[in-house]
Amino acid sequence: MEFQAARHAVYGSLDAHWSRLDAGASLDNLSDDERIATMLPRVNSFRAARRIVTRLYDLLATGAIYRPNPMDRWLRDITTMCQHVVVQDQIVQSAGAHLLGGTPQFPFSLGIVE
Repeated sequence: MEFQAARHAVYGSLDAHWSRLDAGASLDNLSDDERIATMLPRVNSFRAARRIVTRLYDLLATGAIYRPNPMDRWLRDITTMCQHVVVQDQIVQSAGAHLLGGTPQFPFSLGIVE
């Protein structure tokens, strides 16, 4: 369920952008709100993936740590991916500041480039 929701949000935001671009708009025509509308689902999808893999890892218990099982590697990989700058809290905080009428501390991380 969580996977489906995250996937739908990411693909939905990308479909909206693609429709605009397919209709003749350029990346420069995207509003700040439209740019943020793709960043937040991506942050959520990384974090959802980490929660899902962690749950699966816990369900496998000791079996998750033995060499034939790839879960140990997957848990390390998704944990590492969630340390990337595009998944950090600064994205959420900056998006929230913008959406509430404030000034984002890290506008570039949202794709807002003036």
